[in-house]
Amino acid sequence: MRPGSAIIASASAEADLRIWDAAAGREISFIDGSVALFALAFSPRDGTLAAGGANRRLTLRDRSTFKPVREITLQPPRMVNTLTWSPDGRLIALGDVDDETLSKGGVQLLDAATLATVATLDTGGKPPSSMVFADTAALLIGALGRDLRAWTVAVPSRNQ
Repeated sequence: MRPGSAIIASASAEADLRIWDAAAGREISFIDGSVALFALAFSPRDGTLAAGGANRRLTLRDRSTFKPVREITLQPPRMVNTLTWSPDGRLIALGDVDDETLSKGGVQLLDAATLATVATLDTGGKPPSSMVFADTAALLIGALGRDLRAWTVAVPSRNQ
């Protein structure tokens, strides 16, 4: 759900992305993709939608038109498994999974403005199934199988 609004995004294994106006109870956008999406999240800063999945891409979509505006492609065999934005919208934590084994993976922190990797976090090789930032961007919590792991995140200054 987009923070401060009634806009909801949903995705499916059938490769479609739908945007809904929950207040009006209607679909407002439909994007037919070619592969399954596993992760969606709206930026708390400006409502940009981040989406990723089996296509090995993290795509940022315009907050009004939902058209792609930026993307990065992960190297095979990695695909996007989960993602979350930092509370200030400056970072995206991207969790990936190895699509050959489904048992390996990792976490990268990306600068939301450039999509450059600012840190790679140690998951012990386990893929995260979900992640969330605590109330500050300084703590990221991830579910790795049956374990929870927390990482202290060094947030880059705005001048870096």
